Amino acid sequence: MSVRQIILLRHAHAEPPADGQTDESRPLTGGGVREAEMAAAWLKAHGAEPDVVLLSPSTRTRETASRVLAEFGT
Repeated sequence: MSVRQIILLRHAHAEPPADGQTDESRPLTGGGVREAEMAAAWLKAHGAEPDVVLLSPSTRTRETASRVLAEFGT
């Protein structure tokens, strides 16, 4: 029997809200992009194998997930 893991990952660093911008639409900063890529590399190096990914509709969360999943070729 294989062991399943639940991995919780918070979105990387996002831009502060601009005038009139919703919180949900804030993108990652350049540093946030690097954070997401580093998290992805760490997860892969430690044997993570994403099977199901649940995320919010926020821009920063989707950008983080996209960077992480790219490391796994998905």
